[in-house]
Amino acid sequence: MFGNISNCQVIAFGNAENGRLWSFQNTDNQYGYSRKITPNSTGKELDAETGYSYFGARYLDHTLITAWLSVDPMADKYPSISPYAYCAWNPVKLVDPDGRDTIYVNLDKGTINRIKSDGDHSILYYKNGELVYSEPIQKDKCSFRTNSYDLKYIKDNKELKCHNEHLLCSDIKIGEQIFEKIANIGSSVEWDYYSMTQDYGDLSSSGITNETIHYKEQYTSETVVFWDHYHPTNSSDCFYPSYSDQDHARELNGVRCTIFSEGRSMDFNKYVPSHRNGYITLPKFRQLWYRFAR
Repeated sequence: MFGNISNCQVIAFGNAENGRLWSFQNTDNQYGYSRKITPNSTGKELDAETGYSYFGARYLDHTLITAWLSVDPMADKYPSISPYAYCAWNPVKLVDPDGRDTIYVNLDKGTINRIKSDGDHSILYYKNGELVYSEPIQKDKCSFRTNSYDLKYIKDNKELKCHNEHLLCSDIKIGEQIFEKIANIGSSVEWDYYSMTQDYGDLSSSGITNETIHYKEQYTSETVVFWDHYHPTNSSDCFYPSYSDQDHARELNGVRCTIFSEGRSMDFNKYVPSHRNGYITLPKFRQLWYRFAR
């Protein structure tokens, strides 16, 4: 009933040389098929009739030209990349789960890159240069749009620059799910997530360790439903909302504001003093954090 088991090795584009390829042969009708079962960079089924790997949207030829056999349906959005290229010709660092939409979240730099569009989504989280988590999101559940811009700001009487990257999510809950995944995995920079009254989520980072910079007039009590803010674990008191965080919570005027750090979170806006020049002191907030953070 079962045929031979041969050894093969899987290289970056998925072809097999020295790993395990199981060939099943039905001796009654002589129809057989092969299924790749060794974990590899593609992890997809090998079609025995064609010798190609099937990804759901396209077939991949990894034996001759290491490329897709059909044109990327969104090729017009990426004129600098061949419409047949697998992972933009970089399969060591990149992953293409089904030949369509992929969003890369870099937790080291606070960057968000969307390689494709208009397809089922795969959110890939990278930390220390390695892929640490991925999650699929169906096209009909949420759509995404990316936005980035350079921003100047003043700190300690000096003009500085930062680069903001945003992922706009049509489903607020999915956007919050992505933010919470970032907070749980851990990042070396700060992140913000705003649920907007226009029924979309705004995930962003300025790529800075100890602050995020925004056009604050975009985020007011009239436009924001809630604000989630992430602090990286870079000090023993990393959970403390800075004066600028507290000022922003005061500007949001009662909107739920939650700080995330060390794998925990706590709503802090209700502790912001009502008078303009008052702030939660670190000792006071430390007591609140260890009592109420979940």
